Amino acid sequence: MKSFSVQLASRCLLLSLALFLAGCGGENHPDSGPALPSDEIRAKVMSIDRNASEITAVPFAIGNRVPESGEFVVGKEFVFHVEAGDFGYLASGKVFRARVESAIPPPSGEKPFRLTRVWPDDPAHRRRLDNVNRMLRRDTLSRGADPSRTVGDYLPP
Repeated sequence: MKSFSVQLASRCLLLSLALFLAGCGGENHPDSGPALPSDEIRAKVMSIDRNASEITAVPFAIGNRVPESGEFVVGKEFVFHVEAGDFGYLASGKVFRARVESAIPPPSGEKPFRLTRVWPDDPAHRRRLDNVNRMLRRDTLSRGADPSRTVGDYLPP
């Protein structure tokens, strides 16, 4: 009887060890952020050329339906055309998120891409926005069926 309890204990120990080791795999990148929409990229600006309206950027994450996505590789530098208004969000070394569109090809035959809807996407900004959204959601749930506010009430940050 003693050998049966020893075997049972050893099997339970092996099973718990196997479950523990199975849960330790996979990659978890805290700064990778939430999943991107299918036509966006998250990248870091390497250089800016305002005269040519171009930036050189290294993508960190690429949506699965980015135009000609076979050409995009995570970690490889690419040149993108950018509209003048979007340069305000871009600076060398900054992380951004943008929609990628095919641009009209120049006579040289290269395939340029254009960035639209450019937004800063620093992990600290993402965490701050997530915290504010969580606080607003909590405040809305605590109010229940009466979402109205009175004079003097403060909105969540």
